[in-house]
Amino acid sequence: MTSTIDFSTEVGEGFALPPFGLSADYWQNVEVDGRRMHERQFMRRFDDGLIPYVSSASVACGLHSGDPVVIADTVKRLAARGIAIGAHPSYPDVFRFGQTHVDLDREGLRAVLLYQLGALQAIVEREGARLQHVWFHGALSFDVNYDVGTCEEVADILLEYDPSLTLVLMMGSPAVAVAKRLGARVATLAFLDRGYGTDGRIVPRNHPAALLQSAGEVAARAVGIVRDRLVRAVDGSTIAGSADMLLVHCDTPGAGDMARAVVQALDREGVQIRKLAA
Repeated sequence: MTSTIDFSTEVGEGFALPPFGLSADYWQNVEVDGRRMHERQFMRRFDDGLIPYVSSASVACGLHSGDPVVIADTVKRLAARGIAIGAHPSYPDVFRFGQTHVDLDREGLRAVLLYQLGALQAIVEREGARLQHVWFHGALSFDVNYDVGTCEEVADILLEYDPSLTLVLMMGSPAVAVAKRLGARVATLAFLDRGYGTDGRIVPRNHPAALLQSAGEVAARAVGIVRDRLVRAVDGSTIAGSADMLLVHCDTPGAGDMARAVVQALDREGVQIRKLAA
């Protein structure tokens, strides 16, 4: 059984500065090409409920959500608690909350990543902290995890930027072997609050079992991964599952209660929650 685990979340989503200079009320009531801004931009978030329990947190870098004021405030709070800080970059896609693939060539992708990493790192260093890891968001995360070419490009960019950064990839992703072959530091992450299919991938959010509903379910998921290296899939079957990091999303209803239940359940198992080894 694993004796330590990094318990993580994603923070700093939302806006202190109006997106494109226009208020949230405006964006909730306007359509662009027949579509509204993604609903997750307006969901309630539970950063305050999660931060007391996690050992690391990935900060939204502003291209899917978040802005400089939110980033600065979030980093300050994390650094004050000694929580390891990671970057949570995305495709440039605020309107769709980073859920849409953006077709970029290698230099375009490099520019998008360096823009986000550099800005966040400047704020992190001002607080006397350092970046621990990079955990990608939304469509970019799926591309990195399940498209070999994108994974290779991203790994090369991160190794050039700062080889000490840990590239966080999804539990069971084929990208893990690819990134390790290229020499990247890699950690694997499991979602505690999302439903898994029998193929080891999380099911879409429109699936009826996409989100785990209770703190007890989430805590049981954590224990199952850490103690048994198993995950119960949405059809009731059991699949292999082990990870270096466990995550509860900041916009999952009841996220704070879930985090508390995870900490208590792992403590009963003798598992220490601790940030990734340097």
